[in-house]
Amino acid sequence: MNLDDRKSLQQRVYVHLKEAINEQIYKPGDILNERKISAELNVSRTPVREAFKALEAEDIVEYIPYRGVMVKSLSSEDLKYIFQIREALEVLVIKLAIDKINNETLRRLQQCVIKQEDLKAGNEKRIQEFIKLDMEFHNILADTSGNPFLKQLILDIRDKVARLGVTALYSGPQRFEETIEEHRNIVSTLKADDSKLALAAMEQHIQNTYENAMRYIESLNENK
Repeated sequence: MNLDDRKSLQQRVYVHLKEAINEQIYKPGDILNERKISAELNVSRTPVREAFKALEAEDIVEYIPYRGVMVKSLSSEDLKYIFQIREALEVLVIKLAIDKINNETLRRLQQCVIKQEDLKAGNEKRIQEFIKLDMEFHNILADTSGNPFLKQLILDIRDKVARLGVTALYSGPQRFEETIEEHRNIVSTLKADDSKLALAAMEQHIQNTYENAMRYIESLNENK
């Protein structure tokens, strides 16, 4: 195997593990078994070990002496700091995107909202589909901003929240309706080309998302 092939294999293992962590297949506190993962993926232990190092560099996992590699946990305090950053980034997206919004962009945003409507009363699988549509909605805006570094920063922030196993949707069924309504409000202010209202709509959406995510974390702590 040449160097390029080895790097490609390590990258595939890394992507697989990161997605599994974000989708809560591996939860905070879980120990990642190098031998088991290599067998499941039908690869040697070397690319798994290299993927662990890459995840550790991103502060996603940590090595615990005598135990192994563990998926890191994030605290409610971490969530607060993360959402402070996310709010600033998402508001910046609106500032950069609003002059570039066209009918096709509005159509795609509206389509996301319509699809979310169809999923608002569903099981856990549908929650994951709803979340993917939420990501698509925000990614459309980030793409429209024209700043690829900004989009990557937002994706990194969302990864951190996903690792918590936290979604504001778990705070209660009302959050589905609220999210849809907040997305509709963002679209309508963009359609009206009203930058002040669009910025306020996005800021309120992120703040509401944070408050509901925090409410979910607090409910978990109360039940421990």
